[in-house]
Amino acid sequence: MKVKKIQELKLYDISKLQSIFNLTEDKTREVLKILAYKNIVRKISKNLSEVELEELNNGESFKNLEKEFEGDKYKFKFVGIITVKDICLIIYPKYIKEFDENFDRDNKIIKQLIEVMRKYESKEQKQSLSNDKENKNYNLLALAIDLYDDYHINGLYSNEKTIIEENGEGEILWEKTINEKDAYFVNNVPFYLDVFSVNKETNEEEILRRLHRCIITESYNKIKEIFDILDYEPINISDDEIDYFGDKDYIQAKLDQEMSRQFVDKKQKQLNMMKNYLLESENSNEDEEIKFIGTTSFNLVWEKVCAVVLENSLDRKLKDLGLGTTNHTENKTLKEVIAKPEWSVINSEKKHKSDKTLIPDLVVYNQEDKSISIYDAKYYNIMFTEEELRGYPGVQDVSKQYLYELAYKNFIQENGLKMKENAFIMPTDNEIEGELEEIGEVKFEIFKSMDLQDIKVKLASATKMYEKYLKK
Repeated sequence: MKVKKIQELKLYDISKLQSIFNLTEDKTREVLKILAYKNIVRKISKNLSEVELEELNNGESFKNLEKEFEGDKYKFKFVGIITVKDICLIIYPKYIKEFDENFDRDNKIIKQLIEVMRKYESKEQKQSLSNDKENKNYNLLALAIDLYDDYHINGLYSNEKTIIEENGEGEILWEKTINEKDAYFVNNVPFYLDVFSVNKETNEEEILRRLHRCIITESYNKIKEIFDILDYEPINISDDEIDYFGDKDYIQAKLDQEMSRQFVDKKQKQLNMMKNYLLESENSNEDEEIKFIGTTSFNLVWEKVCAVVLENSLDRKLKDLGLGTTNHTENKTLKEVIAKPEWSVINSEKKHKSDKTLIPDLVVYNQEDKSISIYDAKYYNIMFTEEELRGYPGVQDVSKQYLYELAYKNFIQENGLKMKENAFIMPTDNEIEGELEEIGEVKFEIFKSMDLQDIKVKLASATKMYEKYLKK
C-alpha cells in the first residue's frame, strides 16, 4: 500500500494529484470520485459562486487566490487517515506548514491527532461519515482499532462456566458448606475440614472466543500499514479463517443469540464489534471501499479541545461558581444568563421569547481574581503580519464577540467581576511560550461607544493543547 500525505484544504490540480498518487489520470479521477461521494474532496472551479469559494477558503476573499484557479482544482476537507484502493492518504491539518521532512516526527503528529479525534468521538464512536443511524456500512479502519484496543483492555470474549468443587482455590460457599459438611468444634468455634468453593473456568475452545481471536487478527492484517504508522505492536493470535466458523448468516445468528442473553456491557460491546465486522466484510466493495479514521469537521474537535483545556464554565451553575445568588438565579448556568429576544404582539400585552439566543464558544470564570474571559475557538489558518492579513474571521464573527461581552456586561457588574479578555484562539504548529500567545487584536469602530474590550487574536500551540486534552 502506498502511503501519501495531503494537506487539508490545500489546492491541488489533477496533475499534482497524479504525481502524488502515482496513478494515471483516469485512475486518479476514479479515486477522487470515490472520495467526493463521501464529501472528503471537493472539486473547485471558477464556476462556483464567490460566496461558495469564500466559504471553502474560511472567509478569505477569492480575489486573492484568483491566479491559482487556472483549470479545476481539488480540496480535501478531512483530517485523519483514509485508505482507498491501494492508497493510504494521511491528511494533516491546514495549520501544519511542513509535514514531509521528518518521518518519525510526522507519525507522532498524526498518532496524536488520531488519539484526540478518537477521544472526541468516544461517546458516539462514529464509524461512518454518514449521520444516518441506519447506515450499515461500518468503517473497517476505526473498527479494527476499536477491536485492537478493546482486546488489550478487556481481553478475549469469554463465557465462563461456574464450577462448584471441594476444597478448591475459589471463593468458599459457606451456606452450602454449613448445610452439607460436618463441623468440628474447638473451644465452641466450628471448623470445617472440607469446604465447598466456587470456581470459574474459561473454555479456550469456545466458538465465540475463537471467532473473536480470528476477527482481531484478520482486521489487524487488513490494515497493518496503518497500525505501523500509529506505532501499534503487531498481533497474531489466531490461525483460523472466518469461513471455518460457518457462513455469515449462521455466525450472525450465533452472535444475535448470544447478545440476547448477555448482560455484561463490555461483553455486549465485543459481540457488537464482531457483528459489525462481519457486516462490513459482507457489504464492502474492495474497489470502491473507503476505510478511514478522522473527521470532516475538525473545527468541532478544536472547539472541544479548547473548551476542555481552558475549563469552559458555560454549563456550570452559578451557585457552583459562587455567583448570581440574587433574584433566584443560583440554579441558572452561566450560559443561561444571556437574555433571549422578546417578541411583543402589537396592541397586546402578550409577549413571546425566542427559543435561542447568543451562545459563546467559551466563557472562563476565574474564581481567584473573579474575572470573566470570553473566547472563540477558531479553526483558522491565520496569516497576520505587518505585510499581510489572510485567513481571518469575518465581520460577523468579530461582531458576535463584541455582542457576547455586551450580553454579560450587566451580570459582570452586578457580581463585582472584571472582564479579563475577549479573544479569538487559533491553532499553530509554531513553538510558542506558554499556553497562548497574543499576536494582535481587531477593533470595530461601531462598538467603541459601548465601552467594550477590543478582540485579541491569540495563537495556541496545537500539540501542547492536545497533550493537555488527552490527560483530562
